[in-house]
Amino acid sequence: MTEEAITPAPERLQRADGPRQLIPPATGFAVFLAALWGGNALAVKAGLDDAPPLRLAWMRFVIGGVVTAVWAFWTKQPIRLTRSELRPFGWLALLSVTRSR
Repeated sequence: MTEEAITPAPERLQRADGPRQLIPPATGFAVFLAALWGGNALAVKAGLDDAPPLRLAWMRFVIGGVVTAVWAFWTKQPIRLTRSELRPFGWLALLSVTRSR
């Protein structure tokens, strides 16, 4: 087993030796994710024929939450906020709930 395989994820992300080169599977996956993200607006537009906007919104949030929870469980990633994440998360929450005039 390699050292990278047993190193926890946060330590792997903080490497001092610079960025790693993208390998073809990672590049393909990034392109796939970009295509999914780009097709999001088109999927919402097509979905409006069958469901009202609020139903589409809650279904997207529920599906996204389930996918995120499954990924976190599968990769054993913690989903609890740490003390250092509370302030930035609070600012993001404030930006999300305030409305512009």
